[in-house]
Amino acid sequence: MHGRPLARIRHVSWAWFLALAVGLWVPPPAARSDDAPAPQLCVLYPDVLPPYREVFQGILEGIRSSDPSHPLCRHAIREPDDPPDLKKLFEEQPPKVVVTLGRVATQAFERSGSKIPQIIGALDISPATRPNAFGISLAVNPELLFGRLLSLAPTVKRILVVYDPARDRWIIDRARKAAALLGIELHAEPAFTLLESAPKYGDYVRTAQSGTDAIWLSSTSGLVNDPDLIAYLIEQAWARRIIVFSNTLDHAKAGVLFAPFPDPVALGRRLGIIALQTVDNPSQAPPIEPLTDFKIAVNARIARHLGIFGGHEDLSRFDLVLDPTGGIE
Repeated sequence: MHGRPLARIRHVSWAWFLALAVGLWVPPPAARSDDAPAPQLCVLYPDVLPPYREVFQGILEGIRSSDPSHPLCRHAIREPDDPPDLKKLFEEQPPKVVVTLGRVATQAFERSGSKIPQIIGALDISPATRPNAFGISLAVNPELLFGRLLSLAPTVKRILVVYDPARDRWIIDRARKAAALLGIELHAEPAFTLLESAPKYGDYVRTAQSGTDAIWLSSTSGLVNDPDLIAYLIEQAWARRIIVFSNTLDHAKAGVLFAPFPDPVALGRRLGIIALQTVDNPSQAPPIEPLTDFKIAVNARIARHLGIFGGHEDLSRFDLVLDPTGGIE
């Protein structure tokens, strides 16, 4: 296997890399005086251990920076949490908007039955799965993502993707528009299960044209997150010099060319702006939007193999450089 990508690896969370890359720390909230303004926003986030904790601290820092004139109410949620505890919290400090980060906090708030407007972040949501929700999905803005692809590989003319129509149609619709604006073709095949998606991805990697085609692993659902499928795609892509990029950071470590990961402070700042817009106009909360505040991790070994860059000077364009032969640069 010498000379091939390291496709079979242990699960490496994007949070681990993110904590390593940003080294964030958020101080505890200051004690509130009687004449201090009441908090407008309350943030619910999961009570997790490092390195995940640093990720959520970064988001909290960004939210706080969007409204420095008011104290920020924040509450760590353990799993499972008791919804009446949240009701008591909101009775004592009634915010105008609640921002929920991640699955545990979002579900705890929804179980509480509170009618306070909610903004969701740090969760893979879509208009199909949560039609009445507001916030920012972890699905990356396709126009920005494709722009990064073309900056790396300007010869790409076609992007090949498999998607779940039940949850991903909204992002694929955006991807079609983005591809048209950038002058490239998007070829998207629907699939509902791994059994349906695997042969389609197999066809892509066997028939794609080196240099002009790129395979996009867009879904965070069960359509692509299978170790055997990922290992096969990466091995075939290596042999045929096919560009593969992904929405999942683990895949960049395994052997795809690059993957985005959230910028926690910038994401928090955007969530704070949306929350404050909702404070001013509760009936006009913006719909779910894709992630625009992200960083890029590139697999240096794959980039060299594809001839995309060869020197160390090229690495400065990227937020995180992964090299399976030499660790993290």
